[in-house]
Amino acid sequence: MTSKLPRGLIGWAIAASVGTCMALALQLWIWIVLALRPVSHGSGDYLGYQYAALVLGILPSLIALTVAIRFVVRRGRCRSSVWVLVADIVCLSLVGVLIVPPALTVFRFAPTDDAVFHERVRLGYFADGDPGSDFRPDDAQYALQKRVDAIAHDLGFEDDDIPYDNVPGGATQRARPGTSPAGNPCTTYLESFTLPSSVDRGRAQAEVSTMWAKQSAAGEGDFVEGQRALVLALNAVGSIKYTPENRTFVTRTECLIDEPARPMGQ
Repeated sequence: MTSKLPRGLIGWAIAASVGTCMALALQLWIWIVLALRPVSHGSGDYLGYQYAALVLGILPSLIALTVAIRFVVRRGRCRSSVWVLVADIVCLSLVGVLIVPPALTVFRFAPTDDAVFHERVRLGYFADGDPGSDFRPDDAQYALQKRVDAIAHDLGFEDDDIPYDNVPGGATQRARPGTSPAGNPCTTYLESFTLPSSVDRGRAQAEVSTMWAKQSAAGEGDFVEGQRALVLALNAVGSIKYTPENRTFVTRTECLIDEPARPMGQ
């Protein structure tokens, strides 16, 4: 049996094919974004595209399939209508296999991604509101160690005697998992550095107290000078504690919010 295909059926068949191709391209782009970005920026840069991929993949294919079935039922089968029907089924199947499952995974991940991002913003992780400036645990720990390095230099240490000068990201030895105020997983990093006994205890204490008092006056942090320990708390990074009795510095980051495990990549 032969029958001329209506323009509407042909148009929806083309729309289904184009929509499926666009949906697959969008889904691939979303996966690349999640796999390659170094720092969580929330779901704002991909969630809308995920909805678009679902709409472009499902709606035209479903309408095209419905129109094709109605045409076959009312006017009988012909070779052209069968090919259109098969093409619509293939498009909808591709969407069901390659778009819907990844989309469900992305939708489950998005709330966690947003929770991490918004708490980082609230706690001041981003300098000047720029997500690209997000510091990582190693960066924060290294920033604390550089403060210790500066004091060691002033006490006459050579670069070779200071273990952290040229080792960014390698200074953390102890990690303590925890939970942030908003309930996100976070980690506190600690490291200690002890001045040798050849360093005069009184001179070292005076040097630490003077430097940290100046930094506190400059608004770089809060300095607390107690009887047994000196503490400099730095904004959005952590704190440094110096115990004059045993000449030991202990750097402690804040509870840094961990990067959420992404559906693809890390």
